[in-house]
Amino acid sequence: MTTYSKFIVALVVAILSAAFGALDSAHGQFTQATAINTVLAVLGAVAVYLGPNVKVADLPPALGFLSGSYTKMLLAVLTAVATALASYIGAGGHLQSIPPAEVVQILLVAAGAIGVAAVPNVAPIPVPTPAKR
Repeated sequence: MTTYSKFIVALVVAILSAAFGALDSAHGQFTQATAINTVLAVLGAVAVYLGPNVKVADLPPALGFLSGSYTKMLLAVLTAVATALASYIGAGGHLQSIPPAEVVQILLVAAGAIGVAAVPNVAPIPVPTPAKR
C-alpha cells in the first residue's frame, strides 16, 4: 500500500471503463455516451488524486468529515452518481433504454467507488538502516 492506493484504484477503473467502452463500441469507436462515461471516470480519478490526504486529528473538530479517506470516497461516489446520471439523461430518462455497455461502465465506476472507500492510503514504511559501528 502507498499514499496513492486510492488513486490507483480510481485510475484502474478509468482504464477499464475506457477499454470496455472501446471494445463494446461498434467499429471500435466510442459512442457519445461511453465517451462521456469514460471522461467522467478519468475526471473522478484526477479528483481522487487531488483530494486531500488529511488525518482527522489534524483538522478542527467541526471539519472532521473532511479527512482524506472520506473526501476521496465522496469524490469517487460523486463520480459514480454523475456517470449513472449522464447515462440516465442520455437515455431520455428511461432506465430500460440505457444500453448494456453503459450499465457495465456504471457498475465499474460504482465498484471503483467501493474500492476507493475500502483501500487505505498509508505512508510507506521506512526501511531501517543498519547502525554504524
